[in-house]
Amino acid sequence: MESISKLENTFAEWYRGMPHLPKKGRDWLRTNIWWIVLVWAIIDIAMVVMTVMGSFLAALGLTVVGGVIGAFIAGPLVIIQLLSVAGTLVEAVLLCMAVNPLQAHARRGWRLVFLAMLLSVVLSVIGQILTFDLVGLLWGLLWAAAFGYFLFEVRDEFTEEGRVRARRKA
Repeated sequence: MESISKLENTFAEWYRGMPHLPKKGRDWLRTNIWWIVLVWAIIDIAMVVMTVMGSFLAALGLTVVGGVIGAFIAGPLVIIQLLSVAGTLVEAVLLCMAVNPLQAHARRGWRLVFLAMLLSVVLSVIGQILTFDLVGLLWGLLWAAAFGYFLFEVRDEFTEEGRVRARRKA
């Protein structure tokens, strides 16, 4: 966990020099991040279901149409897809676990979202490298940087003091 804290602090330093959202924007994001994360988790679960169905149909089609060569190609593809599905499921579980702590403005919720973001970046990088998709890799990293910006804009709000402030406003 100490290495995650060091990584978090490194990211915080990177984002510290960026222009900041107005106070009202940060307040809105802090208040609403829990349902944004919930939607992200639901999308992850939907992607898992579609990936599993698509992988099964693709492997079946390759095996039926391609015979031995199709099965030879389908095997590694299915394994790669299953690893992707497993990682995405872990990400979805982390996000679901973060919803209640985020509603309470607890640091634990923010940390779980940060871990999910890191996992998402790792999965994206591995997937794009395996498919030799440089443009996809650049877009994935750009989206991760943008999401990280918004996540780190509210980082300081998810502390014990942030929780007390949220209770006073409610």
